[in-house]
Amino acid sequence: MQAIRDASDAGLSQRQIGAAIGRSQPEVSRMLRFQGSGPLAHQLRSTRQQVLRVLAEAGAGQPRVVGPLATGEGKPSSVDLLIAVDSPLEPARLRDLERQVAQVVGADVQLKQEPALDPDTRARLDSEAIRL
Repeated sequence: MQAIRDASDAGLSQRQIGAAIGRSQPEVSRMLRFQGSGPLAHQLRSTRQQVLRVLAEAGAGQPRVVGPLATGEGKPSSVDLLIAVDSPLEPARLRDLERQVAQVVGADVQLKQEPALDPDTRARLDSEAIRL
């Protein structure tokens, strides 16, 4: 899975990736996007466009699902998203943004900001992250 993400990040098209691994382009597309199962995953998928809009309005982008919802391990109790921001948001602004996204999704939301992560945590989250 990481190799597929790396190929996509390097600029290969989904069609090219599919040809290299013997899969169809739609299957590669599904691999690159969040497809989690369960009620919480369904809530997140059904509100995806709204979540993207709220994050974009706050200057956050490239949301990736991390944690139990992404890995399928355990029972997720919240939606954990890794977000890209130019500089870390102030704590009050981050809490406000989490509340806004939580209101859209209808579940608790934890936002993790790339610039605020130590290298080990960043590497762990990158290994499990799935684009929203």
